[in-house]
Amino acid sequence: MATAVISRVTAVHYDDPKERRRYNREYMRRWRADPRHRERERANRERSQCSRKLRGVRGGPVCGFCHQRRPKWKVLRLKPAATGYIKVLVPYCGQC
Repeated sequence: MATAVISRVTAVHYDDPKERRRYNREYMRRWRADPRHRERERANRERSQCSRKLRGVRGGPVCGFCHQRRPKWKVLRLKPAATGYIKVLVPYCGQC
């Protein structure tokens, strides 16, 4: 039975704030260059933008069509997907 070796990354401490910022910048450049991280960040950004789009200025839900009034009910719409269409419920105010 093989045992896995877990390596620990020690935190890098810099006395100079410029050196710390430079190290952080270089680290994030390397991190963002990894395709797995890029894909995960893209998915997070898409999810957050989609949920933000359905919230109003004060954080409450808004109509999915006009983005101005509060929704009264949800209507069923079809969204294109790779294998045909999927059903999506969209908040609707009933006036637009």
